[in-house]
Amino acid sequence: MVQQGIIAMIDTKVAFLEKLVINPSRILNKAVDLVHATESEDIPVIINALNEIADQYD
Repeated sequence: MVQQGIIAMIDTKVAFLEKLVINPSRILNKAVDLVHATESEDIPVIINALNEIADQYD
């Protein structure tokens, strides 16, 4: 019954993540606020940066 144990472990992890999504902690909110405050709104620059990263994998 290893499969049942694996399913139970995954269920526990999903339940934990569900709680974070439904009721995010202050730390998570601060992290999201920090990302939002520091992210660029310059779409062409973002696209170029992503293209440069993608080109590394071609």
